[in-house]
Amino acid sequence: MYLAQLVKAAHKFVGIKCYRMTRYYDREQALFKEWKERLVVNGISEDLFAEDGLLFRGRIIYVNETGCWDREQGNEAELWDTAPKRLLVLTKDLYDDEPWDVRIETGRKNGIPHPRLYHKFYPNLTLWSCSLLNACAGNEILMFDGNKCPYDNDELMKQYETLPIARINCKKAVGGSRCKSRELNDHIVKYGDLILRQIRMYDPDIILCCCGDHVFKNFIKKEYLPDLQQITDKGNWAHYSPSANKLVINSFHPSYFGMSRKNMYEYMMEDVKVFLEKYPGFVIVTDINSGKRTDNRQKFSIFARLFANKKLPKIWKR
Repeated sequence: MYLAQLVKAAHKFVGIKCYRMTRYYDREQALFKEWKERLVVNGISEDLFAEDGLLFRGRIIYVNETGCWDREQGNEAELWDTAPKRLLVLTKDLYDDEPWDVRIETGRKNGIPHPRLYHKFYPNLTLWSCSLLNACAGNEILMFDGNKCPYDNDELMKQYETLPIARINCKKAVGGSRCKSRELNDHIVKYGDLILRQIRMYDPDIILCCCGDHVFKNFIKKEYLPDLQQITDKGNWAHYSPSANKLVINSFHPSYFGMSRKNMYEYMMEDVKVFLEKYPGFVIVTDINSGKRTDNRQKFSIFARLFANKKLPKIWKR
């Protein structure tokens, strides 16, 4: 009783609401229930619905019976609440014929009990995600050495499995190997309010739009961040909302074959470099002893103090 009163008083003092650390999963499931009901109204079976959201950070398991990698829930809510910067990845839909929970994803190739990144999708997605979070934590932006990636796949996989990342498929019903633009746009029209609610739920600092035809970026600007500004004239990669202090990256689909891995990465990160030079205050460091996020919103998390002695991923240490 005394502890509850203390926590309530602390949150009243700093002017924020107190939620349980499990709030994201509970709120995701409540939203998905509503989403499935609307799918059915629109003539789509709820059995095709693929759940997604805050990526699980619990134990990773290789299931011999199925030959698939699985993951348990862990400290993903705690990690998200105390992270210096939080990344939300927007993708089209689940690349599969049957739905599975995207929150278990690691990027590891199924059918092989030894960890290895799968397909072109995950080497690109992990590279973009880790590099963006590294750069916005104040670390050096590394470029390719010739055709050699600045990070090897094992390092990317390890970082991707520990960083604060959420992933939203804007089309929740699985649809095979390809999602046509017309189908995606139709889904955004019918479920845009639900997509927006899920985005707002996480309050991300960085949004990585993996589409290629500006659909996600345009949706974000119209419905979420109306003051979104393009950073450079030579590229359409980095965009910034001064009022919300949020960075939006307008990128290709990670499986895109029309540009080399090197060029997609370097064009993106060159724009990010210009952005960080123009807005150096976006780079923040969390004082884990005080629990204070030192960006211009001055967010205070009591959970950072509660978990101050826990080990953070290496990427956040400076």
